[in-house]
Amino acid sequence: MLVLYNVTTEAEQLTIKGTKQVVCPRCGRKGTKRHEKRKCGKPNCTKCPHGPYYLVYHRYGKRVLHCWIGKIWPSEPSDEAINYMIEAGVAKSKEEAIKHYKKVNVPRDNKPK
Repeated sequence: MLVLYNVTTEAEQLTIKGTKQVVCPRCGRKGTKRHEKRKCGKPNCTKCPHGPYYLVYHRYGKRVLHCWIGKIWPSEPSDEAINYMIEAGVAKSKEEAIKHYKKVNVPRDNKPK
């Protein structure tokens, strides 16, 4: 299930150093990958902030939304992401979508020169 959340501080989320453009493993859209700690929102929580968690921020017109990825970045995209990449014309087959995902999401240090 894909869950998109509203983000109120769009300028802060898209201009912080250490961000990277990636293909979201959950929905297949391009976005900015962030590794950050989050507050849970419970009034009596003494362990906040929790994490760090991976999130991918997307821009939809004037709105900025994010997909929650979790503590571990997946090595392969979800079926929903693969289907989106095929429908958007990024890839023609499942294998090509997975190859594209792995190519785009390679860490900066490991990219071939």
